[in-house]
This record gives sequence, C-alpha cells and structure tokens, in this order.
Amino acid sequence: MKANELRIGNIVKCFGVREIIELSKRECRFSDDDGASIRTIEPLQLTELTEGYMKRFNNIIESCGLSLEKYTEGDFVLKSQYIGSEYSIRVKYVHKLQNLLYELEGVELV
Repeated sequence: MKANELRIGNIVKCFGVREIIELSKRECRFSDDDGASIRTIEPLQLTELTEGYMKRFNNIIESCGLSLEKYTEGDFVLKSQYIGSEYSIRVKYVHKLQNLLYELEGVELV
C-alpha cells in the first residue's frame, strides 16, 4: 500500500484494525486503546469491506443519495441514486470507500 492512497481517518489493519490519525510519507500514527502509536507504512494491510462495515456506513452513504450493495464475495458496488448522474463503482477495501465518498460528496466515513 502506498502512503498517497491513504488519508487521515482511513481504517487499515496494523496489529488489529486501526484508524489513521496522522500521516506522513514514511509513518502513520494510529488511534490505540493505550494512546497514539507510530508505525511505518510497510506493515499496513488493506481492510476488506464486509457486511459489517456496510451496515456501519449505510446511513451516511444513503444520506448522500448513494447506495452500497454486495456484488460478489468480497466486492461491493457504490451506486448513485441521482437521476442524470448514474454511476456504479466496485469497491473492495474500506479505505477506498472512505476516499471515494470524500471525493464524491465531501463526507467523511469514520
């Protein structure tokens, strides 16, 4: 994973599932039960989008006029519900969904 694919607030795996609270080219600072801790980009793993995350984010997504639907095992589709601006985008990872919603609607998924 490249640092330029990440934003503050993205959910990734690093010794458990963590939310990024600070980001630079070489390090991420994560929220942690014991306070913030610094980790490098290297051990980060992608967090796959699941039905649990789908339920967690569903109200925010729908309030933007979008829907998130299961496509295949491990893949979801983000769809526009606006007439005249219809699109659908396949999404597999939580941070990609977070980044897409921010770019399309200016809304943070946390």
